[in-house]
Amino acid sequence: MVEDALIAADGQPRLGYFEQTPSVINIDDFTYRNPMGGRQWPGRKWLDCNQFQYIGLISDELLIGCALGDIRYLGFAFAYTYQPATGELTEFSSKVPLGRGISLTKRPLDGTGRFTSGGNTISISADINPRIVALDVDLKSGLRVRAMFNLDDEPRSQPMALCTRTAANGWTFTQKIAGVRATGHAGGSFGEVDLAEIGAFAHYDYTVGYLRRETFWNWACFSGEAEGHTVGLNLSCGVNETSYSENCLWVDGALVPVGLARFDYDRARPHVGHWTVTTADGAVDLMFEPEGVHEEKVNVLLVASNFKQVFGRFSGVLRTGDASVIEIKDQYGFVEDQYAKW
Repeated sequence: MVEDALIAADGQPRLGYFEQTPSVINIDDFTYRNPMGGRQWPGRKWLDCNQFQYIGLISDELLIGCALGDIRYLGFAFAYTYQPATGELTEFSSKVPLGRGISLTKRPLDGTGRFTSGGNTISISADINPRIVALDVDLKSGLRVRAMFNLDDEPRSQPMALCTRTAANGWTFTQKIAGVRATGHAGGSFGEVDLAEIGAFAHYDYTVGYLRRETFWNWACFSGEAEGHTVGLNLSCGVNETSYSENCLWVDGALVPVGLARFDYDRARPHVGHWTVTTADGAVDLMFEPEGVHEEKVNVLLVASNFKQVFGRFSGVLRTGDASVIEIKDQYGFVEDQYAKW
């Protein structure tokens, strides 16, 4: 067994925060039991494991959201672009039965997740030396993205890596990164852009585990620059909150844990009315004004999803661990309203 693998010698995941992200999510070594303590049949261990990878790119000129997912019964991929100046939204979405065409990595530090179907290709890959995450998109619609960010660039960034218990017999591992500058190029209906020249920032989500059969969450994230600092935000409510929380800020690459998150908004119209996003410790006090939404809806037999990723602008304040206050003004970012059954 790999020494820094997630699943330990006793067949159970190591829980809590990780200063160093586990090199492999060794699902095969997990001893999966039912809620009454008996061993699950081997096929159930494979069937119940869900995985996602997501990258967002943010600038005042262009927003890009891209995700890959494998929920066993169904695989999915989406990519969309939004131009704030024109309000133009372009979207690509594909759902494939039994995850055909989807291959997601169990190596968060040096693996590649890939979707290939119908002449469309999306990949999200990571490397160790240097610590790079890259996004490659090539769609029949003409959207092309070659983007990357380097965690070893100054200021060096510390990912948030965490594993929590989920329900009676599950667990969820997640690695999140935000507040890092992006380089590369993107092309499509908006023309050709150099991501560094437009001041693009990136954030990244790698999640895998045994989530609740029915799951609901809210999420908020942005990456950018404020008052001379590079800043990133990651807040979630509904998934990783058993004994630990994934909620955090990044300020000039430094990871700053914050309290439990609260999202106040109109669930009937999440893409219309404003959101209030706060934390219990007062570290985050933000207002979010939507500009648009990317939606995914599925309701077939064993699988259902009602997913809304809303993009728009945050304003308010962040209070960091050293008691300093950073004002956020019209910072582009994302919030989510997500229900899933898998």
